[in-house]
Amino acid sequence: MFVKVHSTDYLSVTWSEKELEEVVNRRVDHLVKEQYTGRTVTLIDLLPATINKNDPIRYLLSRTMMRPRDIIMFFNECIKQAEGKPTITLTSISQAETIYSENRLRALADEWFSDYQNLIDLVFFLKKFPQHFHPIEYKENFSNCVIEFLSSNNHKQDSIYQLINDAFDTGNIDGFMQEVLKILYRVGVVGIKQESFSRVNWSYQGQKLNSPEVNLNATIHIHPAFWRVLGISHSD
Repeated sequence: MFVKVHSTDYLSVTWSEKELEEVVNRRVDHLVKEQYTGRTVTLIDLLPATINKNDPIRYLLSRTMMRPRDIIMFFNECIKQAEGKPTITLTSISQAETIYSENRLRALADEWFSDYQNLIDLVFFLKKFPQHFHPIEYKENFSNCVIEFLSSNNHKQDSIYQLINDAFDTGNIDGFMQEVLKILYRVGVVGIKQESFSRVNWSYQGQKLNSPEVNLNATIHIHPAFWRVLGISHSD
């Protein structure tokens, strides 16, 4: 993750899965002891054995950018949806994830508002995309999004607006897609796997792209935190 320390400077701060799990376990223990019992209770005591065939804690963490406020936001929503139940059910988690995904996008937009006032609109360019895709195959989708964006008059005149306006004027959709993906990568909405043999890079993990330009044949991975709000299949 990145923490803004000045208007243009960002400090990289990383948390391990173990550390984040401990953060939530402390909150669980406090909540449960306060209301029900004196024994130590952890997150694993409240969650289903698996979520979509995945380890439950890994599932929750995969929907975060590996920072405490994300996992606490998700967990708090799970607790809210499970109110009156002895454990957090799969249904409660599913309901919580929908709300969390929407709130996470709003929080991201607030985080980056000074840089990208139209960020939410840009993120919605990915609505109903697959979980991962090759940009070159979605050139028409991006082109249509340019027209849809400019057909509305409710946008701030920020760098995103200028980028989209330039794409419309020049018709350079390839260059436009590269710039869009660099922004979405920077804020953590997408990860980029530049080559078939390379790993997926995520900016919030402190990973930089190997090239200043995004390879349009690269594989773009949409972060799971935003699947629900973007209507993306979450079959995993």
